[in-house]
Amino acid sequence: MITSTANEKVKFVKKLHDKKSRDAENLFIAEGVNILSDLKEGFSVKEIFATDKTADIAENLAKKYGACTTLVSESVMKVLADTVSPSGILAVIGIPLSKPEGVNAVVLDGVQDSGNVGTIIRRSARDFPTFILWTLPTLSHRKRSGRVWARCFAQT
Repeated sequence: MITSTANEKVKFVKKLHDKKSRDAENLFIAEGVNILSDLKEGFSVKEIFATDKTADIAENLAKKYGACTTLVSESVMKVLADTVSPSGILAVIGIPLSKPEGVNAVVLDGVQDSGNVGTIIRRSARDFPTFILWTLPTLSHRKRSGRVWARCFAQT
């Protein structure tokens, strides 16, 4: 179990919070049981970090993805995680080199900030062909931010 934030593995994972490091290493961090359980094909899980509370879940995920598990203390997990209240499990994952094939969809559920909606649409349109759905009460495309929507669709 790693209990020191001066550990080399901890320092490496902390560096992945920076975009430059993620791009240079071609790795990213994913936090939480649901996200790690639902990874699609094409993602390569390198290592799973977990606390004592989530060790059993981490072992099951490690078997599923062929990764190794490293136990860390709660204080180290707070340093590794990017969330305010860490769930106790995170993984270092390789960024796929190819884009996924098939139809992609983005579902906006309850997004109220026009800036967030615009960013999601622009990134989706830029990175892959996307079918976008939104549920109520998501921000309406007819509100003041309609110009953002028009620009997004005009670029695709």
